[in-house]
Amino acid sequence: MEEKSKIKSIANIKQEEQEKISNLFETLGIFFAFSKEQFESKKKEGVEYVAADAGMLIPKDNVEKFVQGFEAIIAETKEQFKKHISLDELIADALNNHEACYTGELDDSLEEVQSTFPECTMEDVFRVYRIKMKEEDEEESEPRLLPGNLRKFVPRVQQMFLVDAKEHDDVIERLDSEIQQIPSDYQCPSELEIKQKGSRFDTLTVYAHFFTSSIDWYILSWDRENDILNNYMVGYGENYMNSLGDAFLTDLTTHPQVQMDFYWKRKSLAQALYEKYPDDFPKPSK
Repeated sequence: MEEKSKIKSIANIKQEEQEKISNLFETLGIFFAFSKEQFESKKKEGVEYVAADAGMLIPKDNVEKFVQGFEAIIAETKEQFKKHISLDELIADALNNHEACYTGELDDSLEEVQSTFPECTMEDVFRVYRIKMKEEDEEESEPRLLPGNLRKFVPRVQQMFLVDAKEHDDVIERLDSEIQQIPSDYQCPSELEIKQKGSRFDTLTVYAHFFTSSIDWYILSWDRENDILNNYMVGYGENYMNSLGDAFLTDLTTHPQVQMDFYWKRKSLAQALYEKYPDDFPKPSK
């Protein structure tokens, strides 16, 4: 009776890969040396060596065999991943390898997974990233040091920065106070107020600011019951756009590239836009 194929874990497959590579090195006479003394002690007389990366030395006659053998091992590993490991499992492993949950950088993880699953997209990686972040929150046994408002409002990567050292305590206290002051309701200036101040943008107050390298969100209110931010969004470069609308708070705080401006000073929307984009928005009326 044929034995049923055993399901392997990522660790099993990687261990098998390392054993195959070690056997390949031994068979082809490949070794590592980081000094002249190490090289002299390991080399074989009459053999010419070629230096590769990280101190690896390959007998010149075996370079082609090494390339072919190594590529075959990598291809076998990828086939094993496809057979035994789901796309989401491989994404989670890649996120761990590149410490993405701490850095917020997902590009390297995407590239690693695409070498096995070319169909993988950034949307797939971001979906698993958000699941992992939620699971880590639920697994924490000790209470967070940040006040409740900051735990909800500040992006996760920046939260770790804030709790990392006591010198940030003053920043934490100030941010908590400022976030509490964000109104829950939409700002609805009267026609008289708009007329007195010059424009609607002059009447709207920006209480917080989120940003990426190409997008700004100027926060006008926070519906705490539904976690919805009324904001004015400005995109520039390839993402050029500007609009007044709503966004879910979690869409900003869980996005790996979005940051909160810790040193934002409350000001009118007109002033905020003019300071950042003087060529695109008029100078405030007053």
